[in-house]
Amino acid sequence: MGGRRKRDKGLIVLGLLAALLVAGGIYAYVELVAGDEIPTYGPSMKPTFDGRADVEVDEGAYEDAAPERGDIVTAQAPEGVAFEACAERPTQSSPCAEAVVGYSRVYVLKRVIAVEGDSVAFDRGGHLILDGETQEEPYILPCPGDCALPDPIEVGAGEVFLAGDNREVSSDSRSWGPVPITSIDGRVELPAGVGSRR
Repeated sequence: MGGRRKRDKGLIVLGLLAALLVAGGIYAYVELVAGDEIPTYGPSMKPTFDGRADVEVDEGAYEDAAPERGDIVTAQAPEGVAFEACAERPTQSSPCAEAVVGYSRVYVLKRVIAVEGDSVAFDRGGHLILDGETQEEPYILPCPGDCALPDPIEVGAGEVFLAGDNREVSSDSRSWGPVPITSIDGRVELPAGVGSRR
């Protein structure tokens, strides 16, 4: 009888621990993804963000306005993000023209570098070639190797093209295509003196 009581208490304790873990996971999701702050991981946005940092996100920024070039945003990536799948790539030397349909569970923090109707390509150093003109991008870490994608694609209606500031290591729209504006959760509010918006 005493052994059964101990086992029942043990099961209750395990059940409570499991419930706490689930609640903690939901809380973390709400706080980090659906809340006002999200963490940044990895080197893809260096030098603007170094490693892991909490950032403030204005989730109402695009209720009455469209994202602009230079905005840093959080977005739900397309279905193909995990394996850098592209629905359409005109040539091997072209950025991805169209993302795989659907959304993944991956949330990304990237810079909007092109909007609807823009022509996008990249030179060897990873610098954006926008509508045929190489852009000055003082906020990026240039590619020491070859990041060239010289054959341009056009960003489609209702879409934006996202890229990390650390062009050599960033997984972004170059690999998995432009994303719909509706996938964007909000605009990252940069602290004073951190990374130029444009």
